[in-house]
Amino acid sequence: MKDDTSAVPASDEDWPKLPDNWRCSIEIDATGDGQYGGTLELKCDGVLKCRMAITHIGRTKSEAYRRAKERAERWMADWTSRHTGEDETARRA
Repeated sequence: MKDDTSAVPASDEDWPKLPDNWRCSIEIDATGDGQYGGTLELKCDGVLKCRMAITHIGRTKSEAYRRAKERAERWMADWTSRHTGEDETARRA
């Protein structure tokens, strides 16, 4: 299997769209069955809010990053819909 290293997100547009105080990290590796998988983490002000194991998300690294980005954005949309208007500091207490 060819390692598609050029697929690592190169620009801000390639990363998930998140609010300013949120950060995302994505680690993608080839699996033994010809697919890609890895982990995705979402943090708000440095506090881990989501760690997701993502498996079988593509046959190329670029496809895997695209799908990981989509999953992060869906998770963020869901989280935001349930927490809009809440004070982040109060949730950490």
